[in-house]
Amino acid sequence: MVGKAGTQQAAAFARKWARLASWSVPADDAEKRRLLLAVVVVSLLTAGRTWVQVRVSYANKDCIDALSEKNEEKFWEAVWRFVATLVVAVPVLVFGSYLTERVIVEAVRVMTNAVLKMCLSRHVLLLINEGSKIDNPDQRIAEDIRSFVSGSVSLIKSFASTVFDLFSFSFILYSASPSLFASMIAFCIFGTAVTFLLGRPLVRKKNEGRVKSGEFRFCLSRLRDSSTSIVAWKGEEQEQRLLSLAYNDAYKTVVNILSTATLVDAFQTSYDFLISLIPLVSISGTYFRGEVEMGTVVQSLSAFRHVYSDMSYFSSHFESITTMMVVTERVGAFIDMCASPPPTWSPSALTEEERKREAVVVFDRFSLCTPTADMVASPAVIDLCMTIMKGDAVLVKGQSGVGKTSLVRAMMGLFTREEALRFRLSGGIRRPHREAVALLPQRPYLLEGKTVTLKDNMCYPAESRNVEDDVVMACARQLHLQPVVERMGGLHSTADASNQHEDGEGRRLWGSLLSPGEQQRIAMMRVMVSPGPNPLLVIIDEGTSAVDEKLQDDCYSALLTHLGVSKAGDQQGRNNMQASAVVSVGHRDSLLKHHTRVVYLKGHGEVEDTHLSLLQV
Repeated sequence: MVGKAGTQQAAAFARKWARLASWSVPADDAEKRRLLLAVVVVSLLTAGRTWVQVRVSYANKDCIDALSEKNEEKFWEAVWRFVATLVVAVPVLVFGSYLTERVIVEAVRVMTNAVLKMCLSRHVLLLINEGSKIDNPDQRIAEDIRSFVSGSVSLIKSFASTVFDLFSFSFILYSASPSLFASMIAFCIFGTAVTFLLGRPLVRKKNEGRVKSGEFRFCLSRLRDSSTSIVAWKGEEQEQRLLSLAYNDAYKTVVNILSTATLVDAFQTSYDFLISLIPLVSISGTYFRGEVEMGTVVQSLSAFRHVYSDMSYFSSHFESITTMMVVTERVGAFIDMCASPPPTWSPSALTEEERKREAVVVFDRFSLCTPTADMVASPAVIDLCMTIMKGDAVLVKGQSGVGKTSLVRAMMGLFTREEALRFRLSGGIRRPHREAVALLPQRPYLLEGKTVTLKDNMCYPAESRNVEDDVVMACARQLHLQPVVERMGGLHSTADASNQHEDGEGRRLWGSLLSPGEQQRIAMMRVMVSPGPNPLLVIIDEGTSAVDEKLQDDCYSALLTHLGVSKAGDQQGRNNMQASAVVSVGHRDSLLKHHTRVVYLKGHGEVEDTHLSLLQV
């Protein structure tokens, strides 16, 4: 049963490895030919290394025979053959090592780019953060892909070398002593079987070790990103405790791996010591009977070590193979998720009739619950039927935790299928395509990097080179961001313009240089400077919570004017065929003046939808 299970496991691993290896092959035909040529050259050089070892073996034998015979001329001939072999072989072998590393680098580049492209084009980002069983995706991309490629190349190269070596030195060993050759085969089969049985748990333990290591690294990155808040809250002691727990989990896993690896190593070390004794005992009889010379004995011992090492390939490379199985499983699981991600819950497209009557968002008997810690769902909205038209500015209000942000996430289509079940989404939402929808969150995303400019962040996700500087500065003045531009040294100021906030690699972090209020205004600016048409729907989720009310009024006025959206009691926006619709989430009453409707979530599924033109504002 163990043998059958091991065979099935090996076959499954081989199939998964072959599928993953195809991801490291370039799509471009020219690049594919260059990579194939490099692989062929590496294979030939690997065979050449074996040829060098065989030539050295014969030269060494001739040297020892010449010494035994006290033949000086024959000795120096053998020495010069040895030197000539090395003079030719060393440069070639060094080039082979360089070419091998170059193949690894190129294959990692191709595979990483393919995975990143697939990851960013299939809404996989939602699955990474929510409802996914794939842990530490950054580790799988940055480390496991390289481990997979380098491990694969190393194992393939060593296996090819082993095959060439095995055939070459088996002939030498069998010619010297057939009985020694037979005993070596039996010895290797026994050692491989025992090593496999002792080391099987290493696969599971190494996988667990990578998970724990990734979790500890995530804790460290969170510590860096939140260092100011931790100091402000005097949370150093709590963070120390949490980091210690994460590190201790990783530590215990490493110790657990070491215990199993030490057991395997103890067997292999004892086993290897016998190598120096068995060939001597096996060939001693023929030497004492005068049937072979001392040079043949020495060559046989060398050949025995080579063939033994080749026949014991799987046991001697067991740790590398188990590591390879772990990274293959981890990278394979991540690529499987990227290639065929689980379905997400998304709003539907508007009907033709709804588009003709200028509808932007239609809630069709939509229901949403907010799960609590005790898994008792609290209804946020029940059978909501509501239409948001072009030119509408809708303010969503309600107590904290009532489900306002969850409603925004549903409108944006940011729920995975698993989350949709947990939040009990039912009914439907119809809205424009996601390209025509913009979200301004409370904490906007900022680009980071040594070459990222202030203008890059102001124009994101558009390419800053496609937006004129005059357009950016005009919007900056409307949103009171001109002082920020001046403080940073201009729109094209780069990450190395200041040393005030640096990470460990000397990069300036825009998230540290820009205040929360400035970041929120930059998010508004992105909508205004976009070179394409205005989005049909703009959702502002607490997008002005970090600015004062006067600045909030100016920012809303500038944004709504740009979008052609009406204010309370004003019908101008409703008559504008190019107008967008705006949905805001906020607590301030001062937001009312910038909206035409207010939707109040009262809790327990109750919703009050009021047109502000009917109220005294």
